[in-house]
Amino acid sequence: MAALLAGCSDSPPEAIEVPKAAAPAPPPPAPARQIKQYDIETLLSNLRLIGADISPDGSKVLYSSNQTGVINLYEVPVGGGEPVALTQSTTDSIYAIGYFPKDGRLLYTADQGGNELNHVYVREADGTVKDLTPGDKHKAQFGGWADDDQSFFVMTNERDERYFDAYEYAVDGYARTLMLQRTRGAISPARSAATSATSRSARSTPRAIRTLCCSIVRATKRRT
Repeated sequence: MAALLAGCSDSPPEAIEVPKAAAPAPPPPAPARQIKQYDIETLLSNLRLIGADISPDGSKVLYSSNQTGVINLYEVPVGGGEPVALTQSTTDSIYAIGYFPKDGRLLYTADQGGNELNHVYVREADGTVKDLTPGDKHKAQFGGWADDDQSFFVMTNERDERYFDAYEYAVDGYARTLMLQRTRGAISPARSAATSATSRSARSTPRAIRTLCCSIVRATKRRT
């Protein structure tokens, strides 16, 4: 009778514990990545191709390369073929800027013996070279072409090593005119009396001037 009454009791049945499934084993650790190491000679011997510009007639590509161990200028036909060395420096790296817009002349930049005082050079079609920014205590850099391709801009800190001024160079003869001058953080227009406002506005549009001002500010910040 007691057993029957116990079966009718309202008390919950005893809980039955079910064993939990074992957690999956963690995956084995990945093998250590083997990183291939190279000696310094191998790294320095890697072929570098730097910059590129297409000649005005569309037949050649200008670039810089260290294929001889020192960075020099080369041309290669657009259709393929062997590159032709345009410079043969054995000491100073030479970096291409680009061709003149309407002929085979070209501009490049290089320092002297690693002094980081880059100058801007023109290589004539006959292979002769002229330093457009001569001197031994200043740095120069290319600032772009005028919209009509009759002149180009170069920035140098020859007047004051703290600031870069902008000069406009004529394509024919390379006569230059001080165009923008920076002093104490301000950029001021500057032009010689021999340059008329009419000739300047024909060569240098407001867009070119704005771009040049930004370039001067960036160059000065890098220098300081």
